[in-house]
Amino acid sequence: MYHSVRESGRNDCADNYGISRERFERHIASLSQRADVSVVAMAQSYPQDGRSRIAITFDDGYRDALLVVAPILSKYRFPFSVFVPTGFVKDGSNG
Repeated sequence: MYHSVRESGRNDCADNYGISRERFERHIASLSQRADVSVVAMAQSYPQDGRSRIAITFDDGYRDALLVVAPILSKYRFPFSVFVPTGFVKDGSNG
């Protein structure tokens, strides 16, 4: 579960929930090399091959989910889910 991945490495205003693009990409590269882990969509049933199942999620619907995260996860062919608070959509306040 992530909140924000910043291009510049600058974290969110509370400096608690964001990570740099470089660190996020290291996380994803590491997952891609694990033979015992399957990265799946949240709705996917448990893999029959006995591997652990991981779903990648993002809370708060920050713009970087589209601009930074999606290209990285597409490169690795990993699905992910974004949970967008409707208030952000209504007033355009997401980062």
